[in-house]
Amino acid sequence: MKKLFSILVIFFSLSFSSVLAADPTASWTVTHGVSGDVVKAMTEDRLTGKIYIIGKNLTGNGRFKIIRVLPTTLALDSAWGSGGIVYYDSSPVLQDEGEGITTDSSGNVYVTGMSDAGFPDGINYRTIKYSSAGTPLWNKSTHLIDDWDWGYDLALNSAQTALYVVGENGIVRYTTSTGTSTILQTSLGISHRAVAIDASENIWTGSSGGASLKKYNSSGTQTWSLATGASCAPNGRALPLSASGNAYIPSVTTLDTSCIYLGKVNSNGLNVVGSGGASAILPAFGDMTIDGKSSLYMVGGTILAKKNQASQNVWSNNQTLSFSAQAVTVASSTGDIFVAGDIFKVSRFTQSDYTSSPVSSPITWSESITIGGAVKLSHLTELRTWANSRRASVGLASFNWASATLSVGDPVRAAHINELRSAVSSTYAQCAQSAPTWTTNPSLTTGTAVRANHFTELRTNASNAPLCGARRVFLSSQVYTGNFGGFAAADTNCQNLAQAANLSGTFKAWVVATSTALTPGMRFSSSSFELPYRLVDNTLIANNFEDLTDGILANLVNRSETGSLITTTTVAWTNVTIRGIGVTSANHCTSWTSNSSALSGNYGNTATTSFRWTQDTSALCNTLRRLYCIQQ
Repeated sequence: MKKLFSILVIFFSLSFSSVLAADPTASWTVTHGVSGDVVKAMTEDRLTGKIYIIGKNLTGNGRFKIIRVLPTTLALDSAWGSGGIVYYDSSPVLQDEGEGITTDSSGNVYVTGMSDAGFPDGINYRTIKYSSAGTPLWNKSTHLIDDWDWGYDLALNSAQTALYVVGENGIVRYTTSTGTSTILQTSLGISHRAVAIDASENIWTGSSGGASLKKYNSSGTQTWSLATGASCAPNGRALPLSASGNAYIPSVTTLDTSCIYLGKVNSNGLNVVGSGGASAILPAFGDMTIDGKSSLYMVGGTILAKKNQASQNVWSNNQTLSFSAQAVTVASSTGDIFVAGDIFKVSRFTQSDYTSSPVSSPITWSESITIGGAVKLSHLTELRTWANSRRASVGLASFNWASATLSVGDPVRAAHINELRSAVSSTYAQCAQSAPTWTTNPSLTTGTAVRANHFTELRTNASNAPLCGARRVFLSSQVYTGNFGGFAAADTNCQNLAQAANLSGTFKAWVVATSTALTPGMRFSSSSFELPYRLVDNTLIANNFEDLTDGILANLVNRSETGSLITTTTVAWTNVTIRGIGVTSANHCTSWTSNSSALSGNYGNTATTSFRWTQDTSALCNTLRRLYCIQQ
């Protein structure tokens, strides 16, 4: 991910903060540069976890500087180049400057930037492939259309056979094996500041010239261009694509604060950001990246911040850096955050509660069990209740207990423990995790005495069980006027319908009272944001919360809590934008407490998968509409 020139950017327009995780801990800050050194970008080598940083060193008239540091101590890695540093200088009297960097799965390193070739070509794209030791494998200078062809960013296709480089005046594709170049697109005066390649090898670029986010096919033919206005250009040198295929790019301006926002655009070019406005300003915005959970990390000036899929602030406070940052990356396995800037200073932040595997959910047991203590029937029934609840959460049916009904005085037998072990293990398997190891009497046979440590081990493995199953979504079988009592009453309506249909878990309604009221992103459980959303018949609606709020659903939300297809009154009260926040209007039936024919409420159309599923139009408050209900 790349840096953005010194301009203002504002986080997504939500005027609230919701603490969802412990603040990160700064562990190291190390300096690897001298006065005049400038950082431009950084990336993680996912093969080794080592961190690369690229920029400019002022020796001569300027040269590429690429360092590699160890992720634990941030010390220079002596196995890279000379003492952990590689320089590139095409000429001692002409200028070179490194801008972008990425790595492949074999540990090779690709960099781009500019080299001054002198008269008549002037500045050209300079793109180099290095081995993991820092040895150049190929080195290409590419001239496009004038004397200012400056490379800014680069990205590999999924097969890692092609490298796409963007910058001033065009797009160039290189074969990764030999560096053979093909100029795909030229546009004099268009500055492609950032690039991303999706799974279909479409090319996404953020362009300052023309104020647009553009999408091209792999041949360089433009698919669409999203213009944001001359004073609200997506200038950001950062263009992360989420796993759901949505692009995030900062749209910034110093002229018109009404259009400053963090933009989110789906694959069809639909801007689903919601609206402009501000809740936090990052001066001199530097970079943005995305982790495997679609959480966004942003640096600017001396500030580091994090947003989750619902655009909520994840930490209680933005983190203050000891230097001005220009680049950020996140370790794919540990979640450690690396920030670089100034004279090649680099800091590491650790996230104590980050996990790259399916999350587990802590359990509060009704009473403690001590080794040697009495084994009670209540311990067994409590674990059975948990097992069926968790199995439902991960998409499994209730366990078929051999003795489904237990009465006071019934003994706890070895067969009961074996059943519970099977029920717990199956939740691990459903989440593609290794089953827990049972160390206390691994093979319980008839007649084996059941002890307290059997239960403590079951409880431990139950508490550590991953949560990977889908959240259930349904369209209420009941219809309501606009006077359903506010969103709290709507939640109650959803919960009652779910319980009547024997659906476990907590259900809440997809409604907002006013544009500044509690939104689904604030009210919903953040532990659900990474999970898929499915109808009760298992039909996929969205891969996660980020996908749910990108303006395109996978399928219609057209089945009730019992799974029945709903073909009448195919509309639902919402007042929620495609981004999951309140619509900026008064169309909410006085916070959903009025059925007056003189007032209106915004609703969604359940017969479409477009953004209109949540943000269609308004209807009079005395008309009947349904509710969208979503499991937490």
